[in-house]
Amino acid sequence: MGMPELTGRRAALIIGGVSTALLLGALGFQYLGGLAPCPLCMLQRYWHLMIVAAVGLYIALPRRLTAAFGALMSFCAAAVAFFHAGVELKWWEGPQGCSGVAENMTAMGGAALLSLDSVAPIVKCTEVAWSFVGLSMAGWNGVITLLVAGLWVICWRRCS
Repeated sequence: MGMPELTGRRAALIIGGVSTALLLGALGFQYLGGLAPCPLCMLQRYWHLMIVAAVGLYIALPRRLTAAFGALMSFCAAAVAFFHAGVELKWWEGPQGCSGVAENMTAMGGAALLSLDSVAPIVKCTEVAWSFVGLSMAGWNGVITLLVAGLWVICWRRCS
């Protein structure tokens, strides 16, 4: 028996599985591994939710336009991931809210600042929380999401 043909529908299901796995992995790192997400990490999660929504749209309406929408969501997700990896590597500065400096605490009242019960960790986008073979979580997210974008191109090409 040979390998089944990679139809647009199968590619979309793989895409949905990959983005869901990335989201579950991020949640696992957060809730099981104790690695709180930074603002850029959270932004990457939102893009993957959009990719999963695009898969649902593609399954319901397999057209080139829905595949192009999914590809756009994937390229945006990869861009955010690679931007985050660049921030971690100090190639460029990240958003001000990612620095973890004191201005992040200006919204807190005096009592909350003094209370040890309400202390939440300030997670910096510039710090690598986890890496594997030299790539951070953000770097791996970018690589995998580019592969997902390639699968969207297959969906696009196999649509009428």
